[in-house]
Amino acid sequence: MKKKTIIAILVMVIIILLVIRFRPSSFGGTCNRINIDKVFILTLGTDTERYLNFKKSYTCDIPLEVILGVNTKIPENSEKYKELVEPEKFNKMYLYDKKIEKRPNQTYFNSGALGCYLGHLEFYKRCFSQNLKYALILEDNITLTSAFNDELKNLNLPSNFDVCFLHAFRYVGKETDQCGDNLIDMKWVNGTKAYLINVENMKKYYPLFYPINNHVDRVYEKLVSHGCNMYYKQFKSIKISTSVSTINHTDMIDEATQFFYLKEFSNNDIRVVEDYIY
Repeated sequence: MKKKTIIAILVMVIIILLVIRFRPSSFGGTCNRINIDKVFILTLGTDTERYLNFKKSYTCDIPLEVILGVNTKIPENSEKYKELVEPEKFNKMYLYDKKIEKRPNQTYFNSGALGCYLGHLEFYKRCFSQNLKYALILEDNITLTSAFNDELKNLNLPSNFDVCFLHAFRYVGKETDQCGDNLIDMKWVNGTKAYLINVENMKKYYPLFYPINNHVDRVYEKLVSHGCNMYYKQFKSIKISTSVSTINHTDMIDEATQFFYLKEFSNNDIRVVEDYIY
């Protein structure tokens, strides 16, 4: 009799665990454990201090692939990509570099931002061509603590997720009860240091990255306005290793305007992430 009782209890525990693991979320889907196929690291060179610091901290058994970025601070390099960029913004970026003019607003960028953007486009292209299911991109001015592996292994996301940021400087969004604690249903993001994508889902949003007319992180607001399911799960294991930007942002005339697609939000909705400091 006792044996039957113990078996019944064990069966009940297993059922409860399965219900928790695959419980329906508020949108009617399920929560899935995300097994990343490949990690990509975006860098200007594998001999740079930034990359070497990152590589030393990377201890995952997930394959790591390097994306060598384009140094678009050199005009000859950026000229090859001119047709991809909105003409006014391409023609003005070196004037902003030299501080001959101020950027009109947040959507105008310096030459270094073009190289960053191109690197993230290359990430998408490789994910598509390699038929990956889930992929993660990291920028090279981060390092990872020993907790990164565990955070990654325990990552559960809604089955409808398209992109999930693991790091942000600032964001707009609200905490959701889907898939455990501290998951943010995100609408706007500042920073592209670390995010993962559902590759198949993102194919329909990829055309929205063209033409290039903004910083790459600000394009995600545009994607959300077209239905992209974007989340944010802060990984405290991701640390910024240097404050030196390769983009070299310069002054703007209109620094206040942050939203260009989701006008229902205001600057009061922006949350600053305090834990990213080095």
